Amino acid sequence: MHSRPWTIGSPASKPVATSWLEEQQLKFHIERYGNIAHLWSSYALHSDGKQVARGINSIQAIKEASGWRVTGIMVQAESATAPLPKKYLPQERQGSKPARAGRARDRCLPQLWRATDACRGHTAI
Repeated sequence: MHSRPWTIGSPASKPVATSWLEEQQLKFHIERYGNIAHLWSSYALHSDGKQVARGINSIQAIKEASGWRVTGIMVQAESATAPLPKKYLPQERQGSKPARAGRARDRCLPQLWRATDACRGHTAI
């Protein structure tokens, strides 16, 4: 999970509360053709141990001589009118324990993940 401080209040006023948001990847899928790649990554946001939101990150990248470069990131938060489709949720395993996304960066295009993390302000591997 990635943790970030989250402050409630406007920039002109003093913060009323500070909490930590933790982003947990639920599932990911990468489509690659030649030097272009598209990563779909569903996530859940947690604050104080409670899930507060879910959504999908859509990340486009291109492979250059120096490695993968993120060209665009779009985020869609889940809502009542746009629930997360089942194909973006972890599959249930036998015994009804949810599947864990694990460390996806260990299983796919490591350079793309490093570029994505750097672009989103996360610490690269």
